[in-house]
Parts: sequence; structure tokens; C-alpha cells
Amino acid sequence: MEPTTPLPDICKTRTLDDPIQKVWEAIATKDGIALWFVPNDFLPRQGHEFHVEMDEPQGRTACKVTTILPPARLAYRVGEDWTWSFELKELDGRTELTFRWSGWDPNKATPFGMPYPTLHAHLVDGTNVLIKRLTRSIRKLPASTPSETGEESR
Repeated sequence: MEPTTPLPDICKTRTLDDPIQKVWEAIATKDGIALWFVPNDFLPRQGHEFHVEMDEPQGRTACKVTTILPPARLAYRVGEDWTWSFELKELDGRTELTFRWSGWDPNKATPFGMPYPTLHAHLVDGTNVLIKRLTRSIRKLPASTPSETGEESR
């Protein structure tokens, strides 16, 4: 019998000691994403299709930017089923970051055969490592220009 209970989104919220613009640079630039995740060809444009270069067995994974509202919200599809979204709130020089991984259909499996419920169970805690890498990478980012982060010059 197939599971029918939906799997919950994986959601992590952290308060960072960094200003919102630096956190935005980490999540919404090619170089920023590469520091904490994997090589990619991301561009901060609505509808942009890009790839992340995952290790095997995932390999090259297609993604698409679905929402970009600098510096508050970014979402993109990862593969066929998942969406990663990032919400940022400015907190007096600090930033609240909420990461959400949605699209966990309990009746599906990855292209390499792992059932989503099994992967989900590993990633509920495993995502903490990803968020920790993201927070550490922020300090490594150089200053950027508005065009690199998806904001328009004024």
C-alpha cells in the first residue's frame, strides 16, 4: 500500500548576525551559492533556468527561478518536484533567514531510486549542515554590485 500522508516541508529558521544584503548575496548570486552549496550557473532573474552540479548519484540538476524579490524572497524549482525558498527579514542589522524545501510527495522516488520518505528522513537533520555552511559562507563573500544581486541601479 502506498503512503498517502503528505510529507511536511523541511523548514529551518535562523537569526544571523549579518546584514540582509550580505545574506542575499549568499543565496542569490552564482558565486554565493557555490560557496555553500555546489557549482551552478544561477542568474537572479525570474524564469531563469539554471543547473546545479551535484555529486553522484544526483549529478547535474535542472532548476528554475520562480520568485525573486530582492532582498526578501527567492524561490526556485530543484529538479521536477522540489522547491527551495528563502525568506529574509531585516532585524536591526541582523537577518532572519527561513529556508523551506517543499514538494515531498510520499509516493515518489529520486531518479537514482531513493524513496522520498527515506530521503526526507535523512534531510530533516541533514539540512542543518547545509544551513550551517550557508551561514559560514556569508563572511567569505566580497562586496557586490546591485546588478550581481538582482537589484536595479538607481
